[in-house]
Amino acid sequence: MTISIPNDDQPRTDALIQAIEREIRSGALAPGDKLPSQRALAHRLKVSLGTVSRAYADVERRGLVVGEVGRGTFVCRATTRAGLVPSPAAAGDIDLGANVTIAIPDVTGPLVRSLFERLEKTGRITEAFDTATAASDGIAIDVARRWLSRISIEREAPVVTVAPGFHPALLAVVTALTSPGDVIAAESVAYTGLSAIARIAGTRLEGVAVDDGGLVCDDLAAVCANTRPRLLIVQPTHHSPTTTTWSEARRREVLEVAARHDVLVVEFDEDMALHDPPVRPLATLAPERVVCVADVGRALGLGLRVCAVTIEDRAHRDAIDRALLDVAWMTPTLAVAWTDALLTDDGSGLPANTLIDARKAALADRQARAARLDGVGNARLTGAPHAHHVWIDLAETSWTRSEAFVAAAGERHVVVSEAHAFHIGRRPAPNAIRLALGPPDDEQLDEALTTLAELLARPRTGRTML
Repeated sequence: MTISIPNDDQPRTDALIQAIEREIRSGALAPGDKLPSQRALAHRLKVSLGTVSRAYADVERRGLVVGEVGRGTFVCRATTRAGLVPSPAAAGDIDLGANVTIAIPDVTGPLVRSLFERLEKTGRITEAFDTATAASDGIAIDVARRWLSRISIEREAPVVTVAPGFHPALLAVVTALTSPGDVIAAESVAYTGLSAIARIAGTRLEGVAVDDGGLVCDDLAAVCANTRPRLLIVQPTHHSPTTTTWSEARRREVLEVAARHDVLVVEFDEDMALHDPPVRPLATLAPERVVCVADVGRALGLGLRVCAVTIEDRAHRDAIDRALLDVAWMTPTLAVAWTDALLTDDGSGLPANTLIDARKAALADRQARAARLDGVGNARLTGAPHAHHVWIDLAETSWTRSEAFVAAAGERHVVVSEAHAFHIGRRPAPNAIRLALGPPDDEQLDEALTTLAELLARPRTGRTML
């Protein structure tokens, strides 16, 4: 790898940004590779240290690299060469990387057939395929309100809109409520798509420390004082990747810090409907300060791309609606019709309850299987009874870098996610991995867990495992 810039009239910073991007997209700089130190690169290219510093800051803001205090700057493993999303597992691999909804075919097969029959009998099947009709009525908003009520945000929630999935919803919220150059605070390990969203919006992510209970309020206060973020984006229930669910006391503390610094909070939820016992969303505790982005498809599955967004300020809602038109135009009408049917009592209860109960049982079984890794080789596993993933801390194992463990697992055809994929900010990323429990079948999961247990059990040797 040789980063070089042409000797022309182009501004040096712009030329260096393009050169780094080109090296990453071509594969010359691979995920996990370390970039030259800023001082060394400045000396070699005969440019100022400020030029290199600005270029590194720009490509980090775009989510292509991450800087770690005391270690250097590395190509992000969360991005492909296009700089957007995690690479899929190869054929023959057991995929514990993609954190998708767990399949329950014995339940969904019969349920889908019965829902289709209900839609036919009620005449709704034609409407479900009629874009103009479904987009013009209030069914989607009513569906969103019923879902929000289910997760303890009452039907009287001030203003509600609907989006085709939580990523487009989150993108619309960020682009609507920020301006280029704004700072967004987020957990220091967080949803991988946040980097792409920040890059598209032209905003900068600032990581806030987390502990076993969630966001660290003292660090949040320091970040707010030093960077004055426009938004704080958090996932307080079944957090990915750590599985942490904040206590109500922690939720109130975070909201108090946000109020003191006049920061708008964006709470995104994928799993609240799966959490036992029920927890109160931030949007219930402080509706005037919180935008709640609540995904329906995560809990119900069936490929549903429906996400409810609630916010108290109508002007903000209108801005989000306009942004959604740019992002995705409208929520798929068939998905709205399916969700409506799932949330309507068919005489024997809500079909949604059947799905959620079955998914909880399947996830509890997966979590119990994964728990066998806790303590193997001093690994520390964190899970939650109905979460779709587990988080494994490697700090006390023989594996001193999560990248090496991920590579070793990959050589044995098991795909897992390392902490760098979720890392935000300049603090060192934790030495940890996430296992997604949804994709494989039971036999594949057991095979993958056996492989991972063997790797974790490797004893410490005189040399560190890098």
